[in-house]
Amino acid sequence: MVYRSRHSTGLVPTVIDAELVEERLDLTPALPDAEALPDVAVDIKVLTEEAEEDLANSGRQNTRTTYGSRYKAFASWCVARGRKPGPHTTEVNLVSYVSHLRREQIGHDTIRLSIAAIVDMNARAGHEKWPPTAKALKIYADARHERAESGRSPRSAPPIDMDRLTQMVDGCPDTLGRLCDEVIPAGAPVSNDRW
Repeated sequence: MVYRSRHSTGLVPTVIDAELVEERLDLTPALPDAEALPDVAVDIKVLTEEAEEDLANSGRQNTRTTYGSRYKAFASWCVARGRKPGPHTTEVNLVSYVSHLRREQIGHDTIRLSIAAIVDMNARAGHEKWPPTAKALKIYADARHERAESGRSPRSAPPIDMDRLTQMVDGCPDTLGRLCDEVIPAGAPVSNDRW
């Protein structure tokens, strides 16, 4: 069959290759126990127990474990602030948590993983593509750019300052003796409780 499309220039017709198919009931396979079927088909929207189990165990074990720990951190944060973590997590809880992680200077990789874990836990609970992530991803992007602009790689530690150095030296065992004199410049404020 050749049809002219309204998009055709008229010079070259649009060719559509098609086949007309006629449904023939005599060729349809017979269903076993057809008389036991209801007259009206009902769309059952409940998974079988096997399907629920398979979904609950889907994905790699390491991913499920990592997502589980990130979701637990999120849930603990929510509970500490009187918020309900879900599932059916609210968008405001997700965005607020991501903002908290950013202000605590948690690495942007961990922030992204937390967002993915929260979405995954909601999906496993039957809330596909929930909560909306657009606002949380904006905060994540800002955290990623801030980290890049500071010259730090995703895994680099922040620059050491005197307070952190003092904490590290104070945490050393006494067996190191006076090594701190060689590490910390003279006149620097250091706790001398140990010496």
